[in-house]
Amino acid sequence: MKFLMMLAEPTQEQALPSGFAERARAWASRYDASGQRRYGTKLRSSSDARTVRVRNGHQVISPAPFSVGAAERLAGFDILECDSLESAVAIAAEHPLVDVGAIEIRELWEDWEPGQ
Repeated sequence: MKFLMMLAEPTQEQALPSGFAERARAWASRYDASGQRRYGTKLRSSSDARTVRVRNGHQVISPAPFSVGAAERLAGFDILECDSLESAVAIAAEHPLVDVGAIEIRELWEDWEPGQ
């Protein structure tokens, strides 16, 4: 089973805890080595983001990020391969971002076909 792990960081400009980068690299290395982390990356600044909608046949482009919540913004993502949602949650709980932000886990719909 594959899962999308969405990482949300605080919107206020607070410094990440001391040692955060090292802990994040160690987390990624551990799950890369185990084969459970299939891919992951940090996103560029939300100031570079655009939200795209089409309403009544017209594109509406907003120079703002898609909103995760008032206090958080989408910061990155990882694709995990695990036997269960519980396993994916356990892996997410070890990521250092959980100490200051939030992580959402969703199973990928692997056999989805466009139009379904």
